Amino acid sequence: MELNEDEGTGPETCIKAVFFDLDDTLVLTHAADRAAHMAVTEFLSKHHSFLDRQVIIDTFVKGFITQPWDPNNQIDVTEWRAQIWCRALEAQGVNDIQFARVNLLYCRDAALL
Repeated sequence: MELNEDEGTGPETCIKAVFFDLDDTLVLTHAADRAAHMAVTEFLSKHHSFLDRQVIIDTFVKGFITQPWDPNNQIDVTEWRAQIWCRALEAQGVNDIQFARVNLLYCRDAALL
């Protein structure tokens, strides 16, 4: 098969490397995290304005930093993080895993992409 450089399939467009920064030591992600948390804050202000949004963010961040995934590898990472959001909501008196799973987790992840 011949490479057609007019279509962007030449060697200069090939992926040269892929790296995984599983412990956040190679890439600074603070700016992306701030943007994601701002997106969640804005979402909460529209849907649950009575909540202290900063407490929810702080509680999530503390839980996420402490245990970003299930130490026993029994719970899928996506569900684990939804549970961290749910615990953050519970700190404000709201027990709604579905809201955490469908809205907060999605909102944060979409902002990170």
